[in-house]
Amino acid sequence: MTCPGSEKGSRRCYWLAMGTGGALMLGIALAGTAGLRVNATASMPQGIWQVEAPGARIGRGEIVSVGLPQGPALNEAAERGCIPAGACPGGHEPLVVWLLSGHDPRSFDSRYFGGVPVTNIQGVARPIWADE
Repeated sequence: MTCPGSEKGSRRCYWLAMGTGGALMLGIALAGTAGLRVNATASMPQGIWQVEAPGARIGRGEIVSVGLPQGPALNEAAERGCIPAGACPGGHEPLVVWLLSGHDPRSFDSRYFGGVPVTNIQGVARPIWADE
């Protein structure tokens, strides 16, 4: 879209850009509130996942979203850029692996950081749209 050279046209383009940016930011915030997550790593299929509150019992083979406990492995992974900044304690993103991923043999999972308390599980992750 090109903006006319007039002052009125420039203001209109400014407000259009501001409105579009605001709507995008609101959409991202609402998506996070709805449990939508984007996985861009190779540990699990890349795409959009929905994290639902875990049921009374999490079954074998379920994929979960989990916040890792603080420790040397987490710090090293963050320094290497394996885990981006996020809302978990310590300021990191939760992982979407069931602590041992068979999707990619190079996955950052429990082989590096050990067991994770059940209380760290945020929910069960289900792919909405994923590149298998």
